[in-house]
Amino acid sequence: MIFFLAWFHFSAAAGEVTIKGSSTMPGKIVRLLMVKDLISGLDTTLATTTSDFKGSFELSASLTETSLAEIAIGLNRATILLSPGSVYEIALILEGQVSNSYFDAQPHILEIKQTNDGGRNDQLNTINFIFNTFVFKHFTKLQRSGNPKLIDSLKIAIDRAIPLISDPFISSYRDYKLASLSSAAEKMTNKRIFEQFFKGKSVAYTNPEYLSLLQQYFSDHYFSNNKLLHFDGFVEATRAGLKAVRQFISQDTFFGQEERLKELVLLFHLDLAYYNTAFYEGSVKSVLTELAGKAIYPEHRSIAANIIQRKTWLSPGSPFPAISLTNHKSEMVRLGGDGKKLQLLLFVSGNCAVCFKEMEQLASEIQEIGQDLHVIIVANREGFQQTVEFVAKQRLPWQVYNTGNDVLVYERLNIKVFPEYIILYPDNRIAMAPAPPLAGNLLLHLKSLVKKTIVSN
Repeated sequence: MIFFLAWFHFSAAAGEVTIKGSSTMPGKIVRLLMVKDLISGLDTTLATTTSDFKGSFELSASLTETSLAEIAIGLNRATILLSPGSVYEIALILEGQVSNSYFDAQPHILEIKQTNDGGRNDQLNTINFIFNTFVFKHFTKLQRSGNPKLIDSLKIAIDRAIPLISDPFISSYRDYKLASLSSAAEKMTNKRIFEQFFKGKSVAYTNPEYLSLLQQYFSDHYFSNNKLLHFDGFVEATRAGLKAVRQFISQDTFFGQEERLKELVLLFHLDLAYYNTAFYEGSVKSVLTELAGKAIYPEHRSIAANIIQRKTWLSPGSPFPAISLTNHKSEMVRLGGDGKKLQLLLFVSGNCAVCFKEMEQLASEIQEIGQDLHVIIVANREGFQQTVEFVAKQRLPWQVYNTGNDVLVYERLNIKVFPEYIILYPDNRIAMAPAPPLAGNLLLHLKSLVKKTIVSN
């Protein structure tokens, strides 16, 4: 035990985090992930490795503050709270995954065997456990009466379980976890919520409970909760640009001198309005682009840029991400259109009975446009041979590839369910991603896009 404590003390430099893990998934890509910001939700990869033949792995990264992160093996993820200078020995357990058409990966169960993080993960888990148990037990009473004394008893229970919290992240997390319940139970007005929980306080960009409460009550402040400002005025201001937007919201005195909070709330609005058809085309993106370069606070410049990146990813007209697939000869190939035909990508799994029925039906329904459509079937590695045999048996003139070892293809293309369609223009730009299912109006879109393609050629 003395040796273990010494190893933990010296094996991680200040600011560096080391994770030594075991799993039941050998030979899989392992990543340490963190969101760039909690508004866009865009991931960033801090470290990558591959689990060995026993499923073991080791990751390390530099951190400046206690932060929530995820450890992913393949597409399976587990959340962990990381503290700078700490070492973690963990085990990731994945129980039997049900085979069906859905590709939603099961979360891992993460067990921290040993760590020198000062008990921060235990504290976070304790707060969540006490909070969730309390809400489950008193939900009806809170909903009907909103008794503030119940919230006081919850706070006392947490304080008794964790008498001393030294980490600012844990302390802030606890406070805003309680605030989320007390604001609803006490039926607070938005003004009181602002004054009690946000006015004069530092913006907690990395605290999910802080941003969740802010978003819940103020993400549409300039849309529906404001008597001075009108939605149409906000729409017109975005058309004129960032200067006009700032002038527009300056008429509202609700947030007083809290300029940082005011600009953060504006980012919530622009994120919410990005696809809103009431806004002029491109106006919201234009304001975000200005904020990415001219926001008062550097954190907000990053958030604005991240929102644009997330919203435009896989959007119509954008380039299709470069992905490498494997053919029947185990050769790596890259998707590339011939410049003439519309491309239809169908993602399937070998254990998905619905996928094979879908391919049969697709072959039947696209007969009249088949010669003007390039169909590519993308199977997972395990179902590739079965898919090749099925296409051959049906005498379908389709190419069949598989994802090989690159399971992250599904993540990059946001594939969540089998079967899933993506339509590409002949030049490999995205037409629809995802495209609607065959049972929806896929055929209608295909016919329309094929006509446009023929005309343009």
